[in-house]
Amino acid sequence: MSVDEIRVMMEDEIKREKQLQSFMVEQMEKLPPGSLQIKHLKNDDYYYQVISENKKYMNNCLDPTLDLHRQVIKELMPKKAMTHGLPILRGNIDAMEKCAPRLRNYSPLDYRFGDLLGKEYYLDGDVCLREWMKIPENQNPAFPKLRIHDTKRGVLVRSKSEVMIADSLFDRGILYKNETKLTLEGENYYPDFEIFHPKIRKIIWWEHLGRIADPKYVYKNLKKITVYGRNGIIVGENLILTWETEELPLTHRMIDQRIREFDLV
Repeated sequence: MSVDEIRVMMEDEIKREKQLQSFMVEQMEKLPPGSLQIKHLKNDDYYYQVISENKKYMNNCLDPTLDLHRQVIKELMPKKAMTHGLPILRGNIDAMEKCAPRLRNYSPLDYRFGDLLGKEYYLDGDVCLREWMKIPENQNPAFPKLRIHDTKRGVLVRSKSEVMIADSLFDRGILYKNETKLTLEGENYYPDFEIFHPKIRKIIWWEHLGRIADPKYVYKNLKKITVYGRNGIIVGENLILTWETEELPLTHRMIDQRIREFDLV
């Protein structure tokens, strides 16, 4: 989780706790005066309505067998809980309002020459961009002659749909690689796109399924996606999926939707 995501979560939590605080204050004004005190003596509970007047306290004994007293107990019980909860909410709100604006992302890339720094200057789990950029692409040895479609970045891909995805990423300044090798469970896989997520500084993947009307093709790719999932590459989290048939081809609208869903821009 990035600092930006933490900040957004804190801002959402501030709103939520302020709403709850306002509700509690409004409810307390409608409840009976004083507070509820409960004493447990000899296996019995004794209830008192404690009212402060002129710095003096009056303890009115409440008998829960009487309807009127039972109603007072029922109304003072949530007031007791709110009296306990309100200081916690106020403290949380105050702490988060002071903390949230001070949070800053740490990324070596923020430094002017950050792209020259090695992995040791990165947080655990973050991608060292300098090292990632050295990873070769187009590593899939299968059917190299099918790699004939040119992209704006100059890398050759296997289909016009992959051109659409590659150029959409390129136009938005999103760094990607095509068909890098991914070894999982002793087998090599070559995802269509390996993408450097600019906001969380981690790698996500994009697979485009171009022939989902073909049962054999679908079965083969479902097996691959299952292997991905067992190894932490999960659809909807860090794996983007698009698909098409001849009758329903991939569109730029579909691509743009995926880019927005994964917060790449």
